[in-house]
Amino acid sequence: MGPETGQDASSGVRPDWATIPNGITLIRLILLVPAAWLIAGEHFGWPLLVLVALWAYTDWIDGWLARRFGWQSRTGEILDPVADRLGIVVVAAALAWSGLVPWPVVLIVVVVDALVVVLAGRAAASGALTVSLAGKARSFVLFTGLVTAVAAGGFEPVWLLPAAHALLWTGAALHIIAGILYIVAARRSTGQASGSL
Repeated sequence: MGPETGQDASSGVRPDWATIPNGITLIRLILLVPAAWLIAGEHFGWPLLVLVALWAYTDWIDGWLARRFGWQSRTGEILDPVADRLGIVVVAAALAWSGLVPWPVVLIVVVVDALVVVLAGRAAASGALTVSLAGKARSFVLFTGLVTAVAAGGFEPVWLLPAAHALLWTGAALHIIAGILYIVAARRSTGQASGSL
């Protein structure tokens, strides 16, 4: 029985969850608490910008470490997208409440994520889905849009907020495309599984 089965440390094999990438992902989730608190209190500035940037741009580190050192785990496959999706909704909703992000962007993200969970969640949980190029682009553009919106709230140059909105609307469009691709891939994998029975 290997580490991918979640065998515990008493057998001399690390548990599935006990990896450095999963630790980084957990830290990313924890960073959302002070970030949301600072946004809610409209405490914009360098501390908030650094927190949101760390949450956003450390996303690639856990995946790179997992691939580079063979630290892939089922826990990580589940936890990493949760940190991304939950973080985008929390940060975007808090910024929308502060008037820095359009509420329709938040609504698009929430509705698409809900549809993906309902229509593709089983395939994702079984490991049948992989991250698409549209999904990676979507995440990067939304992350950058949110970081830019935070910067706009703290430093207020006139061009930052329009730039943030352009990025966020682009990210929302990519989110729709990525969601459709995941749902189609999930349906295809379900059909193939049924056909093999």
